[in-house]
Amino acid sequence: MGYNARETKTVIKQNISLAVIPNLAALGLAATVGMHPLAATVVHNGSAIAAGLNGLRPLMHKDEE
Repeated sequence: MGYNARETKTVIKQNISLAVIPNLAALGLAATVGMHPLAATVVHNGSAIAAGLNGLRPLMHKDEE
């Protein structure tokens, strides 16, 4: 049957958290003690990849029939 609306909403909230929290932490570090641009790039791209992979989870869900 697939994911229902409640499960989809949970995945969306998880993806927002996966994208926003690491980037806000990196922004805080960059503003206070400084952060190398390469480290900022790794944090940003890593959080985007994590959110993307998490968004693919519903496609891996096996239907129970």
